[in-house]
Amino acid sequence: MAVKVRLTRVGNRNNPIWRVVVADDRAPRDGRFIEVLGHYNPQRSPSEIRIDEERLERWLSRGAQPTRAVSKLVAALRRGHPPAAELRAEAERQQKARAATAASEVAESSAGPEANEADSQADSESTANAQPTAETEPTAEGTAGDEASEGSAEQPPPEAKEPAADAGDDGAT
Repeated sequence: MAVKVRLTRVGNRNNPIWRVVVADDRAPRDGRFIEVLGHYNPQRSPSEIRIDEERLERWLSRGAQPTRAVSKLVAALRRGHPPAAELRAEAERQQKARAATAASEVAESSAGPEANEADSQADSESTANAQPTAETEPTAEGTAGDEASEGSAEQPPPEAKEPAADAGDDGAT
């Protein structure tokens, strides 16, 4: 008879709690077992691991084979760091790293040469619009280019509206 030290699930739906048991390897996962050695509750923070290490060593000395999951739990218990807490900490580190990478990519893309050209064009247009005079009204050529980009010949571009509105306000004062 081959004996394994493995986990068997107990607890409710969506609330897994695992027992560490010694069982015949032919028995179903949640079926018959020889002895309960402890339990593992991943729902708590940090995860709760309780294993009777004396009984575990006794079964291992008799030839019982631990499963990979039980081996990881025992190693985590001996280190003093529950595996679920380690996984959460690693996930948080990865998420912070991804956020930092995304932020640096956004900063690089906005600081690129194309963005600098667009910013300088926007600055030159805003300085031209800031000082409205009769001479700065758009010409027929400038209006035609703006209408083509707007897709509508009925509405003048926003740059043409602002100087006219500012000129009207100055005259009323």
